Amino acid sequence: MLNWAILSLFCPVSTFSDVQMNWQPVPYAIPLIIAAAISAVVALHYWQRRTTTGARQFALLMLAVSVWSLSYALELSSADLAAKLFWSKVEYVGIVTIPTMWLAFAIFTQPPAAEAEE
Repeated sequence: MLNWAILSLFCPVSTFSDVQMNWQPVPYAIPLIIAAAISAVVALHYWQRRTTTGARQFALLMLAVSVWSLSYALELSSADLAAKLFWSKVEYVGIVTIPTMWLAFAIFTQPPAAEAEE
């Protein structure tokens, strides 16, 4: 039931049955897909080292960048409006997560106040 509620946020219920993803080749999508892949690899690398200070926040930041880049590439490559709207809403998840994770990364990697004064 919860999964259906989450899916209904991204796409209206009436369009689940008749959505067809028609793709068109767009050269702008290639650098975005490469950036998404690199960000995902960096996120995986730092997630494996999540015991290090700030590594977990940086991994989540890179994952959000990867979601944003990949969903934007898929939005550009979509041919019909329903698919573009769907990928736009998925893209929004990455967009709103990036500033939060950036702030969390900055807070967790900040040295303690005693060390900063020296």
